[in-house]
Amino acid sequence: MGGGKVSGARLMRAVAAMLAAAMLVLSPAVQALEPVPYIDAKEIVQDGKVFEAEGDVVIQRDDGTLKADRVRYDTESDEAVAEGNVVIEDSETRVTARRVEMNMRTNIGVLYDSEVFFKEGGYRLLGPVINKTGEDRYFLRVGSITTCKGVVQDWCLKGRNVDVIVGDRLKAWHATLNVRNVPVSYTPYYWASLLNKRTTGFLQPKMGYSDKKGFIWRQPFFWAISENRDATILADLYTSRGLGLGLEYRYIEAPGIAGSINLYHIRDSKFSSDFRELRAKHRHRQGAFKAFYDINLVSRFDFYRQYEPYLPQSSYRFLQSQAEVSAWAGPARFYVRGLYAQDLRDSTDEALLIQKMPEAGAFLAPRRLGPVLLVAEAAVADFVSKKARTDGRRIDGALTVSHSMGRGLVLSQILGLKERYYALNGSTAPYGDAQRSFGVATMDYRVELRESFGRKYKRVQHIVMPSLAYNYVWAERKSAPTFDSKEFVSDLQRAEFKLVNRFYDYTGEFLTVRLTDSYDFNAVRKPLAPAALDWRYKRGAWTLTGNLSYDWHESWISSSNSRVELQMKRGKISGGHSFGRSTGTTFNFELNYQLTEAIALNSDLWYDSGGEGITRLKAGVQYNSQCWVMSLDYIERPREYQIYLTITLKGFGDILFEHSAGDDDGGV
Repeated sequence: MGGGKVSGARLMRAVAAMLAAAMLVLSPAVQALEPVPYIDAKEIVQDGKVFEAEGDVVIQRDDGTLKADRVRYDTESDEAVAEGNVVIEDSETRVTARRVEMNMRTNIGVLYDSEVFFKEGGYRLLGPVINKTGEDRYFLRVGSITTCKGVVQDWCLKGRNVDVIVGDRLKAWHATLNVRNVPVSYTPYYWASLLNKRTTGFLQPKMGYSDKKGFIWRQPFFWAISENRDATILADLYTSRGLGLGLEYRYIEAPGIAGSINLYHIRDSKFSSDFRELRAKHRHRQGAFKAFYDINLVSRFDFYRQYEPYLPQSSYRFLQSQAEVSAWAGPARFYVRGLYAQDLRDSTDEALLIQKMPEAGAFLAPRRLGPVLLVAEAAVADFVSKKARTDGRRIDGALTVSHSMGRGLVLSQILGLKERYYALNGSTAPYGDAQRSFGVATMDYRVELRESFGRKYKRVQHIVMPSLAYNYVWAERKSAPTFDSKEFVSDLQRAEFKLVNRFYDYTGEFLTVRLTDSYDFNAVRKPLAPAALDWRYKRGAWTLTGNLSYDWHESWISSSNSRVELQMKRGKISGGHSFGRSTGTTFNFELNYQLTEAIALNSDLWYDSGGEGITRLKAGVQYNSQCWVMSLDYIERPREYQIYLTITLKGFGDILFEHSAGDDDGGV
């Protein structure tokens, strides 16, 4: 064509023919590997192997499409220069730009005044000049990244020398977090994973404020050590308390072998003391062999009271560690275990705790001997303590024989014989020198008669299951130490009655009502135990549960609990009460409701009618935007309140702003 012009849709076939002819000059090997591109435009000018197209230009190659107002394309080198409303799109990305200089074969080039949108994750990379240096790599001297839409983003991360590898990581120097183009935080260096959850780099920092600890900066760093090992390194700066450092290491060595180790330390300037924590767990299961350990240790009993907002831990009275190794050998299981506890209420009581360190035992799996079933077990345990009046060794042996007969009317019997032998240390009363070694025997016999009746109505089936049991326990009358629950055994002669009603329909069991009571023949004052009634009803969106006990001797309800739950399309609401003669009545209310598509409400209220009033109140609201989530929570407890504002940047994690106030309940 030389320098002539051709216009109109009639060019379609001619362009395709010209491109095919141009590709004939390529080697056969290249022809086999490189498909012929498709070009369409209002006007096309050809000069040898170079095409200049203008007006609604479309170039298709493989799974990618380039659209622009003007394009200059060299079919031999695959170099293209596109200008005006440039859009390049494939299955993974969408690029919009004012001007693009790109090699269509290598996808390497320069984007001017451009935005790169990653369809997975919804990330948007923006900059005046974006250098595409590889198939999945981008470099910006100055640029920003966000998951927000619009010209002015709700938030974005801006920085210099921004280096992005899709599916790997993002690096930036002198990075700022901007909210509506206003910088709110700064870091000299930023490194985060991008569309890859296991990439070494800095995780999103968290900032906050506490009237006890001052300004808080929390910076985690994730280390992807290998495919089966990783670690998180933590640095916490409390301007009023000190610098805390932590490490969490996780591993999976093989199927059935996994664990983690957590370490934390902070030198608290207020108490002039070190706060340390060690948490570690391991699970090992291979065939008949099984081992595990759960280690939980703190250097101070008030560790979680001071730093619970950072390291959440249930407010237990005791912090327990345990370990066990066990193996099956034929029908028997052998084990060795150890238990260790720390008192989190008062460090002065910790020396009085009795630790089970260690215990070794064997358990014989149930074996049938004629009409009866036998179970045998034995164990030896050492109980140690720093200041307890009594510690020492205990040897346990037990044999259980059970028998059952009948089909409709079933009679079952269980006989248990147990022996505990003690070898105590020290001679403190009541264990003098003559009582340092002694044995205690117990016998436990239970017989139960049970039956079930059923009747089917038109839409409901009703099953009644009554049972009557007698339990006899004989315990040798010797004064024994209290090491664990095995010592809580005493003489007993008790008859028990139980009546269970189950109701079924086409949805399954929708109502269960259970009535139980017992009579203690050894009790003098109150032989008849309180009658216990409990129920559970579930129909549609409603669930009702409850129980109460009635004291026959005092003629009153000694305790009761109830709860009503309504499951709605947009959430759940529930409420209930707990009553005890000695504890009073406590009410609880919970709400989780999606008010609109963007706003969710949640609340949790505990109220003590006995005089303490509100013992816990949590009220929260969450706003969910296109690219961020904000949660505002108010938590109130006696003598303390806390306010948390958490902003989650979708794709980049959380920023936490915290304010709390109240009395310090720790101490040296």
